[in-house]
Amino acid sequence: MVEFVRLPDVAMVALRACAAGALPRVGKSVVRDGDTIVALGPDEWLMIAADGDADALVARGKAVCGTDGVAVDVSGNRVRFTLTGKDARALLARGCALDLGALGPGDAVSTLVARAQAIVIVTADGYTVLPRRSFAAYFTDWAAAAL
Repeated sequence: MVEFVRLPDVAMVALRACAAGALPRVGKSVVRDGDTIVALGPDEWLMIAADGDADALVARGKAVCGTDGVAVDVSGNRVRFTLTGKDARALLARGCALDLGALGPGDAVSTLVARAQAIVIVTADGYTVLPRRSFAAYFTDWAAAAL
């Protein structure tokens, strides 16, 4: 059984050129004060708030980045889905070429799920998948057909 849920929209901020010491390395994510920070590349992170307050998230992002970093509101860029349940990995594997069994909680990757570019974050009870907003309906239809 798989529970597939589109989560409410929240604030998201792209961080660039930050002092990387306080941020996760590529392939990882961390939760800090309720915000999830995902490393997308050696010099790029995505910060996801627990709420919709984009201005406050930008301020927190700038604080994390330091004086040389850049924090840009990208809240409208992606949507969030969760896949949980004992068959969540099997469902995701139907559209993802990654070896999901090799990933553990806190791992985060950018990949294709079906034909949609998405960020996949492994959580303690499943996966959070962040496709681009323009692929939300496609991703929902794919998951419904794959269930």
